[in-house]
Amino acid sequence: MDDANRYRMYTETMNRRKILKYGAAAGAVGLAGCMGGESPSEDSSSENSASGDESGTVSLSVASPTIGFPVEDPIGKTFMEGYDVEMSLKSIPATPAELIQLFVAGDGENQFDVVWDNGGGMEELLGSRGSLAEVDPSQIPNWSDRASAFQDDGYLYDTMTYDGTLLGVPSARNADSIAYLRDQIDEPDSWGVVFDDQYRGQTAIIDDYANAPHWTALYLRENDRAEVHNADLLSDSQWNAIDSIEGDKINNLNVDQLDAVIEYLIGQKNLGQFRTIWQSFGNVSNLLKNGEVVASYAYEPSVVALQAEGVDIGYPAMREGNFEWDDHWFMTSGAPDRGRDEGYYRLAEYSLTPEYGAMMNDTRGFSTGVPVAECMAYAEENFSAERAQRNQELFDLRQARFDANGPTHAWNNPNPDLLDTYLDEWNRFLNA
Repeated sequence: MDDANRYRMYTETMNRRKILKYGAAAGAVGLAGCMGGESPSEDSSSENSASGDESGTVSLSVASPTIGFPVEDPIGKTFMEGYDVEMSLKSIPATPAELIQLFVAGDGENQFDVVWDNGGGMEELLGSRGSLAEVDPSQIPNWSDRASAFQDDGYLYDTMTYDGTLLGVPSARNADSIAYLRDQIDEPDSWGVVFDDQYRGQTAIIDDYANAPHWTALYLRENDRAEVHNADLLSDSQWNAIDSIEGDKINNLNVDQLDAVIEYLIGQKNLGQFRTIWQSFGNVSNLLKNGEVVASYAYEPSVVALQAEGVDIGYPAMREGNFEWDDHWFMTSGAPDRGRDEGYYRLAEYSLTPEYGAMMNDTRGFSTGVPVAECMAYAEENFSAERAQRNQELFDLRQARFDANGPTHAWNNPNPDLLDTYLDEWNRFLNA
C-alpha cells in the first residue's frame, strides 16, 4: 500500500473514532443540560474500563517523562479523546535511575500499566526480570505500517524484544547532539566543544551513567590524540584502552575503557570545565535560556522549545557520529490481569499513526516508529504551510545527524554488561 492510501485509511479511521466519541458525548451533554444536571460522570464507562470493550472508555496508568507524553499536552489529549482512554501519568526523569528504582527495587508492574522506555535499553533489564508482558502485534491494526528500521528485519527491531519475545512498540527515537547558543560561539561540529578550554565554566553535561560515558568515549576514540582537548589528562595506558574500543556502536565499555573515560571526565570537572551536571529537561533548558551555559549535551525538545521562544540556539551534527537512542511503550506484566491491555493496544495503535509522528516531530523534535513520508503527508494536510515546512526541516536536520559519520555512533545503554561498575564509576565522577 502506498503512503497516500495508508494515510487516507488512517484519517478515515480517526474520523470514525471521533464521530462515535463526540456524537455520544454531545448527546449526553445535551440531555444533562436539558435536565439541569451536571456533566456526565465516568459511571457510564466504568463498567467497560477493565473489560477491554472497544466501545467503552478504558483506563491506563502510565509512567513516562514529561518530554514524552504528558496528559495535558495536545498529543496526550488527542490520544485520550480519539481513542477513549482515560490516562493517568506519573512523571519520571528522562534518565534511567528512577525507572530502575520503580521496577527493580519496587513493584512498578503493580503500580503501572505502561512505561516509557527511558533512553532505550530497558527491554533487557525489565524483560529479564519478568516485569513486562509480551506484545501481540495482531492486536495493533497498523503494526505493519511502522518505519523500516522497526520492521522485523530492521536494525532497531531487536531493541523492542528480549530473548526473541516482542515487548515494546516504538514511541520515539533521535540522534542527540550538543545544543549551543549561536550568538556566543560558532557552530561546533564535535562533541569536544563541551571540553574546550575557551568555554571553561560555560558548558554542561547530563547526569547519566548510560549516556555521557558513551559519547565521551566516541569523542576520544574518533579523534587523534593531538586533537583532543586536554589529552594529557589520560596516561598512555588509558589511551590504549580508548583505542581498543571496537565496533560502530559504542555502548558497552570494559573496565579499562570505562576507567579511562571517567578519568577524562574527572579531569575536566576538576579543571572547572562544567558549569553544572544537569538532571532534568527543565534544568538544561533554563541554563541555556539564561545564558549560564553556551554549549551542553541536551535533548532536542529543549532546543525546539527554546527556538519557539526566540532563543537563537542550534543543534548540529557531530563529525564523530551521533548519540542515538530509541524508546518504546512497554506493557507491564500486571496490566493484562487488571484488564488494561486494551488501553495499551490503543496507545500502540496511536503511536504508529502519522498524526502522532508529525506531532512528536513538531513539538519535541523526535522521530517515531512512523515513516517520515507519512508524517509529512499528515503535516502538509493538517498544518499551515510554514509549520509543515518546519517539520520537514526538523526531519532533514535529524537525518543529517543520523548520517554524520556513517554507521559510527554512540548509543544509550542503561543495562551494560558491567552495570555495577558503571554505577560505581559514575558515582566516582560525581563525587570527585
